[in-house]
Amino acid sequence: SVNLPINTTYERLVPFNITISEDVRLEYIDNLDSSPRWRRLCTNCDEYGNSRAKTKSFSRGNHDILIRALDKAGNSDVEARSFTVDY
Repeated sequence: SVNLPINTTYERLVPFNITISEDVRLEYIDNLDSSPRWRRLCTNCDEYGNSRAKTKSFSRGNHDILIRALDKAGNSDVEARSFTVDY
């Protein structure tokens, strides 16, 4: 499950905290980007942002992202998050 980011305003660096129950590949896409594409957060990860702070840099403005977890069998789960970056 995606614990962060939440629907709020962040500075340039947006914190990510994702709880995972198995090894997956994590990716995200920003639907408000001028050319949206899937970007990798991590590969073969069993947690993201719990033992070490994880952040991603985003440009100023509104962001509407999808976070996708893909397991080795090809199953996926997607969660949506929206937030604003103002610096």
